Amino acid sequence: MAFFIPVPTTTYTFPHRSQVVANFYAHTSPETHPFPQPIELRSSISEQEWQNRTVAIWKHFARYTWSKLLRAYLIVSLILSLVGPLAANIIIQRIVYTGAEPLKLNASDEEIRQRIALIRRGHMVNFIVICLIFIIIWAPYLVYKSMGRRRLSALLSSFNQADAALGNMQALNWTCSRTSTFQANGTILIELPIAFLSSHQPTLFHPTAYLPDYIRKEPASQAPPHYGTGTAQNRHDSEGAPRADNGAGDRKA
Repeated sequence: MAFFIPVPTTTYTFPHRSQVVANFYAHTSPETHPFPQPIELRSSISEQEWQNRTVAIWKHFARYTWSKLLRAYLIVSLILSLVGPLAANIIIQRIVYTGAEPLKLNASDEEIRQRIALIRRGHMVNFIVICLIFIIIWAPYLVYKSMGRRRLSALLSSFNQADAALGNMQALNWTCSRTSTFQANGTILIELPIAFLSSHQPTLFHPTAYLPDYIRKEPASQAPPHYGTGTAQNRHDSEGAPRADNGAGDRKA
């Protein structure tokens, strides 16, 4: 499910705004499990509009961030980035230095210059091949991620424009922090004016209102000890056993 946390903003861009943090997870689709609409946004957008936006955002993350094909390509790219330059260096050395014999102690200056030129040529070819390997491997991944980032920005901008058309007091600002391919969650920040929030904030007696800090119960660090009937029964048996032995001894005496 998605978690929504109201957070006061600390930036200087929107000094009179508050933030609602919406966390999306790869294993929970809003189509099958609709995300609950935060109480701060119920006066700004309808429930159906909230459902449509969460589905659109989740589908974007599923395509450009949580894609299994994208993760597999990234793993293969990391492996090739380590193995590729090493293999290229071995192949180039065999091609460039094939037939080159070790220099003799009395080698002429011309032979030394030719050998230095050959070594420089091998290094240059090796450097070019390694650069081509990195470009061929990482260029598609970076282009795809950049395209996804631009489309997410355009999607959130369309939300901002639709909310701004409702008026300044109801204008929301949808933003997204940087996401990672190997992370199964994405975070969306929804900023709204504090004045609008305070005027529409329900009282503490409302069923969906947030509990204040002094009422929230902190999770227990350890489970309390369990007191059952088994402990009392064992104690009764242990206390009754010596008494039975003493009585038997008295009868014998």
